[in-house]
Amino acid sequence: MKRFWKLCLSLLLTVMVIPVASSTVFADDSAYSNDLKNYLTAVNRADDVLVPQRDPETDQDFDEIADTVSALEIEDQKIYKTYIFDYKGIDRFENLTLFEVLISLNTDDEITNFNAFSSSTLDYGIEIVPGIYVEAKNEFQLPTYGDFDGGLAPSDFETYRVNLETKLRALSVQYQGPRMDVEFTESDLYLRDYRWMDGLKRTLNYEIEAEQPERFHDASVTNVTVGGKDYYQMKITQDMIPQVIVSNEDSYRFAKDDEKTVSVNIEYINDYFLYTLESPSFMIEVTLNDGRVFVADQDYETNLDQEGDAYKFFTDEGSDGDESIRGSIKEIVLNFEKNEDVTMLLTEHSDLVRAYKNSPIDDLSDYYEGNGSYSQSEGIMINSYYRYMKNGYWGIEQDENVIVPIYVPYLSQKVNVTFDSHGGTSVDPQRDIDLGSFATKPSNPTKDGFTFEGWYTDATFATAWNFDVDTVTQDMTLHANWEEIPVIEKYDVTFDSHGGSTVAPQLQLESGVKVQKPANPTKDGFTFEGWYTDATYATAWNFDVDTVTQDITLHAKWEEIPVIEKYDVTFDSHGGSTVAPQLQLESGVKVQKPANPTKDGFTFEGWYTDATYATAWNFDVDTVTQDITLHAKWEENPVVVEKYDVTFDSHGGSTVAPQLQLENGSHVMKPIEPTRVGYTFNGWYTSDALTTVWNFELDTVSKNMTLHAKWLENPVVVEKYDVTFDSHGGSTVAPQLQLESGVKVQKPANPTKDGFTFEGWYTDATYATAWNFDVDTIMKDMVLHAKWKENIKDEELPATGMKTSIIFPTMLVAGGLSLVVLKFKKD
Repeated sequence: MKRFWKLCLSLLLTVMVIPVASSTVFADDSAYSNDLKNYLTAVNRADDVLVPQRDPETDQDFDEIADTVSALEIEDQKIYKTYIFDYKGIDRFENLTLFEVLISLNTDDEITNFNAFSSSTLDYGIEIVPGIYVEAKNEFQLPTYGDFDGGLAPSDFETYRVNLETKLRALSVQYQGPRMDVEFTESDLYLRDYRWMDGLKRTLNYEIEAEQPERFHDASVTNVTVGGKDYYQMKITQDMIPQVIVSNEDSYRFAKDDEKTVSVNIEYINDYFLYTLESPSFMIEVTLNDGRVFVADQDYETNLDQEGDAYKFFTDEGSDGDESIRGSIKEIVLNFEKNEDVTMLLTEHSDLVRAYKNSPIDDLSDYYEGNGSYSQSEGIMINSYYRYMKNGYWGIEQDENVIVPIYVPYLSQKVNVTFDSHGGTSVDPQRDIDLGSFATKPSNPTKDGFTFEGWYTDATFATAWNFDVDTVTQDMTLHANWEEIPVIEKYDVTFDSHGGSTVAPQLQLESGVKVQKPANPTKDGFTFEGWYTDATYATAWNFDVDTVTQDITLHAKWEEIPVIEKYDVTFDSHGGSTVAPQLQLESGVKVQKPANPTKDGFTFEGWYTDATYATAWNFDVDTVTQDITLHAKWEENPVVVEKYDVTFDSHGGSTVAPQLQLENGSHVMKPIEPTRVGYTFNGWYTSDALTTVWNFELDTVSKNMTLHAKWLENPVVVEKYDVTFDSHGGSTVAPQLQLESGVKVQKPANPTKDGFTFEGWYTDATYATAWNFDVDTIMKDMVLHAKWKENIKDEELPATGMKTSIIFPTMLVAGGLSLVVLKFKKD
């Protein structure tokens, strides 16, 4: 509805504005950028009623046309095929009521001259519109929550998000005018969080009311063992959690820990881990920056009506209450029980996530709704909002500048990428990258005297690595390719044709470049034989290889045209692959060297002039003087037996000697079993994952390898003890029997004794050491002793008949005075 009224007001002002008379002084063209001049020219041509009989190419008053524009919309720019990025002259638009600013997500177009403008007529401030340039259509498309023509790659989407945040921050720094409200038009999904706003002045006042504040994150899981059970573990650290932004009077900043509410939605956790993944149990532990720890498990949600900070933190209603927990999360650790069914469901889920992360995005909503792989009601949801005081009341800001992250577990396959800079500055490796994902392009290394030419997949630099396209499918090393920087001198090359036609010189060629081969000169009765470095024709100039290193004159060599004989050259490969003959070669020419023939089990040794292989044929020197057959010479290949080493990793057990230089296909001799204190040996395995056992009777060696020992931990006997309570004349207290060593004693209800006050439990009857039920643990059979203090009774004063209750003196300290109060009572 708001956009409808903006359009209506825009149309009304367009009709009402009357152009200035032709006597108006024209604005100098330099007052407007080319972008605005092109746009105003298109406006004038599209509607000559507003500025009649006006030819903008020769007689254009841009001020007059600008006064007719009430709405600067991207849709009009799209129609006119002229987009605005340079806003020089925008301050001359006096009647704007609607102002949309296009930010390109995939081109280098930057907003410039966005300094200040006339805002007196702007009703709704500025609207930011992200756009993606589609070269095939020569236009910007504005994909928001609707379909995007052709799909959007997830990797591109992440790039566009970074570009948008970078350009928004640059726009805010650039603008120096009065405070202006800025709205987003269905584009909040391009914002992963609002960290980019920290420290910005509020000259551009962003109003970001997220259409969809949820942001899904996949969190890799690891295997852990707790209490003898196998669990999957998710760990979420502070750097993975979006910041909460606060709008101060003049700037934006991160909210402080004590300014934020924080909670975790326990209902979402139950939905996902108990019902979707069907895990029998889970345990979540959340640590705040101030050291507080909150813990919940699968039974927690049934007790949400209880009191206490934990029940304010783990909630199914968000963190918007006045009594909500304040602080920032430092770390979240969630363990959910592992079994075959859970692993199967988690694997299926992870495959969906992996496929989805590498599939085109047709609708931006789908990108955060999971597209079938997860939903908005599942995972670890963190709610965190700014808490503020206004007019004496606490308020919670949930609407603006808030992102709600939801984390779902993901079984990722990890690979590593290392970088060999080949003598350049070192580049840190990238470890634990998800299989099939993109490596992050590092900063270019440097090397004195060289220019960095990019990263390649091997040291021959045959294949360049494209960080925007190529995905990592295995552990790999990328190699830096360098080009030496030459000191550039310039030289002249002239041509002496020695009686032939003239050849133009080539002047001021850079040192190290090749000379462009000129057209061959001509000379009657002679054949041109090439260019040489001197008049003795000792060294021919090779235009494909030789480079200029000094001023030089090249000399034309001529051969008088003789009567030419022609000969045939055939090739006998002696059992190898066929080689085509070279027929009718002119006498004295060289034979063109053919591709080497092949023969199974043999290595080709060259061509010879006869079958005795007495004389090798040199294709670079020898020339044809008669018909000839060249014979292939072969060398039989030897049979090579590969040998390998087998080592043994006993993983903490006794050392096992390696078996070295075993022939390919042979068996490993089974060694004596290693030993390890507290463990039982359970066989040798082919990897430290201990999934495939090595069969010494069947398996054979085919490579260098290490066999890994598997161990089974021997069971530990747990000691148990009895605790009894001596109440020393007080009421009986039941003993606590068969408690495991190291556990705490459960504190019983205090005993009673007429005329005495209970003072606590002690480790002996002398009452030397008090027992602390919150700290002390049991290490042996023991008796705890009750300590009592006798109560003091009222006594009569002798003469007055008054009674006195002796109240233990109370010290009241105020201004340095002490007062002892005694209370008297008469019968």
